[in-house]
Amino acid sequence: MSAGNRGQLADFLRSRRARLTPADVGLPGDSEPGRRRTPGLRREEVAELSGVGVTWYTWLEQGRNITASPQVVDALARALRLSADEHRHLRELAGLATAPAASGDDPQARLHRLVDAATPNAASVYDVHFDYLAWNEPYRRIRHDPAGLPAGRRNLLWMMFTDADNRTRMTTWDRAARALLSQFRAAAGRHPGDPRFVELTAALTEASPQFRDWWAQYPVRYFRPARIRIRHPQAGRITLELFQLRLEDDPGLTMVTQVPADPVSRDRVAALLAGPPAVPGRRDPAARAPVLVVVGGLPATGKSTVASALARQAGFTFVRVDRIEQAIIDSAGLRQPLGPVGYTVAYGVAAEQLGHGVSVVAECVNPLGVTRDAWRDIAAGHGARLVEVELVCTDRAAHRERAQTREVDIRGLRLPDWEQITSREYEPWDRGHLVIDTATRTPAEAVATILAAIPERAGHVSADPD
Repeated sequence: MSAGNRGQLADFLRSRRARLTPADVGLPGDSEPGRRRTPGLRREEVAELSGVGVTWYTWLEQGRNITASPQVVDALARALRLSADEHRHLRELAGLATAPAASGDDPQARLHRLVDAATPNAASVYDVHFDYLAWNEPYRRIRHDPAGLPAGRRNLLWMMFTDADNRTRMTTWDRAARALLSQFRAAAGRHPGDPRFVELTAALTEASPQFRDWWAQYPVRYFRPARIRIRHPQAGRITLELFQLRLEDDPGLTMVTQVPADPVSRDRVAALLAGPPAVPGRRDPAARAPVLVVVGGLPATGKSTVASALARQAGFTFVRVDRIEQAIIDSAGLRQPLGPVGYTVAYGVAAEQLGHGVSVVAECVNPLGVTRDAWRDIAAGHGARLVEVELVCTDRAAHRERAQTREVDIRGLRLPDWEQITSREYEPWDRGHLVIDTATRTPAEAVATILAAIPERAGHVSADPD
């Protein structure tokens, strides 16, 4: 890009930013009207809408010698609501090939007509960065509502790795999430240095331990025909077959259609869509579902401290297996170990609370696949959103010191010593879950991380607004 073109590009971007208001792009207005010193949108608002860094966008408007990829230029065109001719001019100023031929119609409206035509099948369209561009009502009601994601985070990867409600619904979340990450990795490899890929990767690495661990393994896999199974809170179990289609007039866009894979799933989807749509101003029934947070991990990793603080801060009922087991021992004169009795009682208490729409934090070692499956079944059986947490302490010396110095907070409870902790049966996890290292995070930071993973933090169920 020549110096002259950089100057024209900067002038053009500033002029198009100045003509828009926050309301034009779906952003809230200023709390104090008349105080906005910048005409039109602010630079940081354009950067957020297009998914690029504020500094990078500022440099672009300053005419600095930086590279603008086709994907980023197209994202800026969408954020600035450019017409087809303006979009073409922007690409020419950036030294890029001409944008896809204009159809004489609003591109966004055209995409919405496309996904709407796929009804009753769920359909969505996203760009090369996996940012959502359009979706239909079946997609919103069967899978997820991208409109509920924050601006700049309406992205398929962000939904998959940070939305606990989606994770609870998917019976094989880890397999689907790994496959999606592999496709994202392959796409990022085709666009080295693309600032949107860089920004998304950094944000997901910070937000999701699973993404961070799997990304480091450098998985690469292209789309393959697949089926996903979900537990829908209203429709029940549904199996969907995925079809991925490229748009010939804009190969950077992808449409994914999710088709019921069997007669039972087809009937359940039809029944769901035949029901009343969400009323404006009211939350979707799934959003009112209670939450079950299971905090597990070996003794002396900080479970009780974190789980009790989480329950207080979120307003959830706290169920602690150690306290249940000690109460049984005290009342019946029994001796440890009790076997599965404490867990069985905890399952019942949690199920009773969830059945009344009350969210629960359950604290236990949760050492086996069978205990983890039991918690998952309880959540699914009561339409609850499940957040599975494992606390670990990677600093072995610190873990041992905690085990040797911690104080008993339940009268009569016999704490395991270090040898009992290290020799305890504890099966590796076989599915995605939230892992927090208490060697590097304080209890308050651990609580904040868990709260961030809880969608629509509701505590006890509240009434719908009138």
